[in-house]
Amino acid sequence: MRIARAFSAEIVNLSINAPRKVERRECLEGRCREIIEQTGDPRVKGTLLFHLGFTSQVSCEFKRVIEYFEEAEPILSTQCTGVAWELATMQSVGIEALWSLGRWKEVAALVPRICHDAQTRGDIHTEVIVKLAAGSFVYLMRDDPAGMREEADRAIAKWDRGNYDFHHVVRLRYQVLADLYEGKGVQAYERVCAEWHRPKRAFLFRVPLIRTTFTWLRGASALAVVQESGRVNPRTLRMAKRDAESLKKDSTRWGDALGDLLLGGIAMTQEDEAEAAEQFKCAADRFQLLGMRGYEAVARMGYGQAIGGDEGRGIVSESVAWMEGAQVKSVPSIVRMLAPGIYLD
Repeated sequence: MRIARAFSAEIVNLSINAPRKVERRECLEGRCREIIEQTGDPRVKGTLLFHLGFTSQVSCEFKRVIEYFEEAEPILSTQCTGVAWELATMQSVGIEALWSLGRWKEVAALVPRICHDAQTRGDIHTEVIVKLAAGSFVYLMRDDPAGMREEADRAIAKWDRGNYDFHHVVRLRYQVLADLYEGKGVQAYERVCAEWHRPKRAFLFRVPLIRTTFTWLRGASALAVVQESGRVNPRTLRMAKRDAESLKKDSTRWGDALGDLLLGGIAMTQEDEAEAAEQFKCAADRFQLLGMRGYEAVARMGYGQAIGGDEGRGIVSESVAWMEGAQVKSVPSIVRMLAPGIYLD
């Protein structure tokens, strides 16, 4: 058990502090898989699978999160004791991975159940984090940003210990997303810039998932400022492009795809349809490989708008239909939130 924990702890350490050492991390993951296949101890097997899933979330490998957690959950829940934290973490992390993969209907169905279970066992951490993250997106799916803000305020008040931690980061993320959803680009940009130093000083930007998320939020908010004003601001576009290029240099494949998406929006704002089409096509292809269906649909909308004509309108219609099937009430608002630069009536 101690060897298994050491391997899994080192994988987490590499994911945070040396994300580019992919070969080293994959070698350790292979050793963990060997232990899983050879051991007869369910606790060792379940714990290793849990840590591999958690590490995949840190590295923005969302499909692998679900694969590992689906394998770990029945082992930990039926064959082990003293694993309440692991099971609760799988719920909160797993539902965020489902959101990233575009399995939004599942997220909407799971949020009330997970929160009820957490309240029943007195698990404030899981209840609050799910309400702040996936729960916030469900409010936006239902076109209720005001309700989202009220619920987030209640949730953070229940948690707040006076320190700036991961819960505050999640709340900030969805506050900015709600601003983008409502078309308040200036407010979104001012909010993320004013708060930027807090997660940075808390060393939370060392986590690839958080660093990638906030680099994209700042770049998307800068682009949304241009979209809100209706006129091209070279300085603001340069700032958005700087963050897009940072994302392209990021250590995660998700960051690479977000960089393409942001560059596509910048090109659309500059009325460079050919460049926009190329960037949106790259983004859509990358999101497809990652299994991130919601982001893929948005990127394909941008591609359809950029190429225009009957083919382009057909691509846009298909993506809109997918979002409506995912129970999104205001498709234009979700698109404005996830991909500033795309204009959807």
